[in-house]
Amino acid sequence: MNTRISLFRLALSFFIVLAIISNVSAIKVDPVVPSLAPQIDEGAKVNFTLKIKELDQRDADHLKIETNLVKSDNLPIFDFGDLNEYVDNNRYQQVLDLNLSSLPQEKMITVTISGQAPTGEIADKVRDDLVLSKFLDGDLKYYEVDNGKNVVKIEAFKLNIQKKEKFEETIQKINLTEFSSLKQDVRELFNIGLVTEAQNMATEMSEIKLPADNLKLFNIISVKSDFSLNIVAIGSLLFGVILGYVLRMKTTELNEE
Repeated sequence: MNTRISLFRLALSFFIVLAIISNVSAIKVDPVVPSLAPQIDEGAKVNFTLKIKELDQRDADHLKIETNLVKSDNLPIFDFGDLNEYVDNNRYQQVLDLNLSSLPQEKMITVTISGQAPTGEIADKVRDDLVLSKFLDGDLKYYEVDNGKNVVKIEAFKLNIQKKEKFEETIQKINLTEFSSLKQDVRELFNIGLVTEAQNMATEMSEIKLPADNLKLFNIISVKSDFSLNIVAIGSLLFGVILGYVLRMKTTELNEE
């Protein structure tokens, strides 16, 4: 009896392993270039070629190729060379579903992916006097190849976003300890989407030095007092910006109701 149970378990394990192996794609994806840069700037042009090998329609009849690069110089993102005539999808789009059954029976296809890095800022004009911005975050894809069952291969990059980098550089230039809490407030303005306003404040704060006789704030307010009063003035201006933003948002909500 125990022998039969052991044989049954052995057979069951064999079929489980066989099922797992059958679901593992034999397709291989090899970039022709040795390596792609782990970080690139907004708008940077990128061009590379992939060799997708060991194609077998018994394993998969479709391939999905995806990228976060955008088209450049009005050229298609995907170029399959002589196989372009068999590709019925829009090669200018970032996601391409390739029907392998429509292609000649080949064990390997070559695709060149050309484009440029996207802009990292997404600006939303809430109303004429209010623009909120958010930024692309996390890893973006040079390419991802999916056979419908598994992701065969993916290669990612980080996007260097100019406005974020400029803001961080400016914030780091504010060295006066008296501005520590105000720096956090300005950073919060940046994070909620008031990017231009936060950058302008950070720039002005970075240029403020210990006063001699007069101190001119934001090129508007001339102060003839000690440094503490200057801090109060800047804090008041910051509070006014935040209050104005909140009031505008509330007005928008009431108008929508």
